[in-house]
Amino acid sequence: MENQPPNLKQQAISGAKWVGVSNVIVTFLLFLRITVLGRLLEPSDFGLMSMIMVAINFALVFSDIGISKAIIYKQDISREQLSSLYWINILVSIIMMGIVIGIAPLVASFYNESRLVKLLVYTSVIFPITAIGQQFQVILEKELIFDKLSFAEIISVIIGTASSIIFAFQGYGVFSLIIGQIINTTVRMIIVLVIGLNIYKPKLYLSFNNLKEILRFGLFQMGERSIDYFAGNLDYILIGRFLGAKILGEYFFAYQLVLMPLTKINPILTKVAFPVFSKKQTENHVLNKGYIELSRLIAHIIIPALVGIAVVSPVAVPLLFGGKWSNTIILIQIMVILGIFKALCNPVGTIELAKGRADIGFYWNMTVFVISAIVLYLAVQSGVILLVVSYTVLSITNFVIGLFIIRYLTGLKIMQYLKAIIKPAEYSIVMGIVTFILYILLELSDINSIFMFTVLIISGGVCYFLLIFMFEKSYCKELWGIITTKRGRI
Repeated sequence: MENQPPNLKQQAISGAKWVGVSNVIVTFLLFLRITVLGRLLEPSDFGLMSMIMVAINFALVFSDIGISKAIIYKQDISREQLSSLYWINILVSIIMMGIVIGIAPLVASFYNESRLVKLLVYTSVIFPITAIGQQFQVILEKELIFDKLSFAEIISVIIGTASSIIFAFQGYGVFSLIIGQIINTTVRMIIVLVIGLNIYKPKLYLSFNNLKEILRFGLFQMGERSIDYFAGNLDYILIGRFLGAKILGEYFFAYQLVLMPLTKINPILTKVAFPVFSKKQTENHVLNKGYIELSRLIAHIIIPALVGIAVVSPVAVPLLFGGKWSNTIILIQIMVILGIFKALCNPVGTIELAKGRADIGFYWNMTVFVISAIVLYLAVQSGVILLVVSYTVLSITNFVIGLFIIRYLTGLKIMQYLKAIIKPAEYSIVMGIVTFILYILLELSDINSIFMFTVLIISGGVCYFLLIFMFEKSYCKELWGIITTKRGRI
């Protein structure tokens, strides 16, 4: 991003570093949590939690009403507007809490799980808790103050993870997952609130004047996110409805292992990219360069990580989580392709929002939702494997359409983009083949699983780093230069 003002560029680099450090620590803690809880809890517990979070997270989309992204997009927002939006968010979150409590019996009836009524009532306290600190989190993101956000994220995940594990050891089952989630959210929002109040204090002021543009953007964003959320969670909904909590728990477990690199690494880049791109929303050449470099870096991180997960999963799953999760191995291996294309498609939304075109995202995701609903509904009738394969095909199609949307918005040269991501894919395939051959040889030797797992991880990592160092030495130097650059003044 050579054309950015130096201070903005330095802020972006600093932000990426802080989010990166935070997400490395958070990813380790989440992996630790899923490893420990995977041994203590049953697949059906994870299935129940998946059913709960589908309902809760969807309602959270409405409680925010798209305001968060609108605040980042609008560069000249006033304190009065922020104050009005803050109290509107609080009010809507309380209403959504009441709605979730009210529809809990319907959700339980849909999944044929009577336990969900009580579980949803307990979990619904997340709505007002989130609303208290959400706007402050958004303001810190807009100002690229990611060091303090990272601190809040790390502390909250440490306390939330410890809480889940302690309650799981005490035999609380699915409640240990719920308690950990509530504590995690509470700690993060309290820290963000305390930090945010030093920057901006909401006034006791509520007016809908001058909010028309913000609310219009927010409503389109809410519509896009709600459709996108349904499209992204159709698999959970359909599996839970037709195949039951146990299979949903196995699917959720596999999905988390594969998508963990995506959900924790992509935000290192996209969370920083959106406010940066928004500040350069009228300069298409800057957006294109940034988008290509962002995608290239995502490809270098996500593709080898997921290919590695596919190769080591037959060893890793029984070793780390126990034999009761053996059904997840084939799901993990198929989901790797799904994860790669979801990761590469993820930055499309960042460009749409930076250009102020939440409407395009809304209509696109509406179409994707309708098609996905039909395809996945038909697929789930034949079992979870066909559903995963169908979901993967849909994600590949979504990725291709996303490229043409970026081309329409910014004039992106698609061949230039593809050249940027093809090399990481080639290196990952070579690494995967080498690691798989080593796995076959070690399997024939009948050696200890811990030793085999360790050797495969180390050999895969060394192989990939040797490849990029040999063939993309200049890119490695460029990345190292960015990592070692000191933060500029804000």
